[in-house]
Amino acid sequence: MERDSLSFPDTGDLRADLLTQMEALLRGLFGSPRFGRALIGLIADSHHHVDLAQGMQEVLFQPRIDDGRARLAKAREAGQLHADADLGLAVELLYGPVYYRLLLHQGGLHSPAELETLVDHALRALAPDTTLE
Repeated sequence: MERDSLSFPDTGDLRADLLTQMEALLRGLFGSPRFGRALIGLIADSHHHVDLAQGMQEVLFQPRIDDGRARLAKAREAGQLHADADLGLAVELLYGPVYYRLLLHQGGLHSPAELETLVDHALRALAPDTTLE
């Protein structure tokens, strides 16, 4: 997976941008069984090799986490997310289920509707509070 293929788009439509970015991630993880298995192996090995874990964090995971937080911060500033939404937790709400399925051999998100449901649930949890208006 190329870095650019996993960068967050910014069209102004947060939901569409998340779906686009996550679809690219899912294609890489589940559309390419070798890549998915290789990543699982690296994650497993990283539990025994501190240098590998640090390298994966610095090169593979942290740049994407930072991109996600930046895109979500922009959405929060635009009022698309709750003003005090925890952006680190937001990233985990979105991507935790993907890695859960990958690491525990639960299969990918099998349809666009499943991905839409995941994104919609996460966005609902992060939505601005409109009850005070």
